Amino acid sequence: MIKILNTGKRLITFEHAGKRYPVKCGEHNEAIVPDEVADQTFFKALVKTKEVINAGSTDVVEVEDEELKVTERYIELKDLKIGELRNMAKDMYEVANTSRMKEYDVIKAIIEAEAE
Repeated sequence: MIKILNTGKRLITFEHAGKRYPVKCGEHNEAIVPDEVADQTFFKALVKTKEVINAGSTDVVEVEDEELKVTERYIELKDLKIGELRNMAKDMYEVANTSRMKEYDVIKAIIEAEAE
């Protein structure tokens, strides 16, 4: 995971493995994103124009949200098979790379897509 700063004047959202990583603008806003984001052409272009600053690696590990796990919608989706969840995420909500995602991540992506 890496820490990045958005010094630009707009919200920037990176995507990796079907998940979105929004980075608010302003020098005091920072976000933790997967290392693979730094390999994206979009990220490299933003670094080149100094809209984004790579502040280095961090040991932060993304943990599962226990509050999300007790919500009614999470429990409903948990009853479905992983194949059904992946198809739902891909077909209904256009979440990419669901085949690599764990069940928790697929359910979280569906819930986040429904909230948008």
